Amino acid sequence: MIFLALAFAVAGLYALSASGDIKRLPLQRLVIIAIVVVYYIRTALGLGSLVWDFSWLKLFSSLTPALVAWCYLPGVTRNVLTKASNS
Repeated sequence: MIFLALAFAVAGLYALSASGDIKRLPLQRLVIIAIVVVYYIRTALGLGSLVWDFSWLKLFSSLTPALVAWCYLPGVTRNVLTKASNS
């Protein structure tokens, strides 16, 4: 339980860093992309399990990570575009 809380805290810090609200954290671009990928994998696995056993709770608990990942996308696109234009 504590590991999960720490993981969400770290994800939140990197989200704040990507939005420019706090100073840039190490490996920011890589970590933000990894966070988005993990959320999308969680969404895909959750939606895949609905094929065999549908419930509204599973549906909403599978769509929530997609919404969270969508909130990270501005930071991802800003970091990717900034990195591409600097190269």
